[in-house]
Amino acid sequence: MTSTAGRLIRLEERMPKGCTTCRSWEASAFQIVVQGADEETSRGEVCPACGRHVPLTLIVIGTREDGPA
Repeated sequence: MTSTAGRLIRLEERMPKGCTTCRSWEASAFQIVVQGADEETSRGEVCPACGRHVPLTLIVIGTREDGPA
């Protein structure tokens, strides 16, 4: 690999990935969902603007009918 090719590879690695929509999603990689109350997630895992896959980790809090333990 020439020094120019290596320099180009390093520059490409430093470029931001995705569009402005999915780059803002990276800050909210976790979402807390209360079971039964708000089971819908605020976003999907695929950006609607550019199609980039941005994983979402859900933390699900379960509820019990007989009250707290």
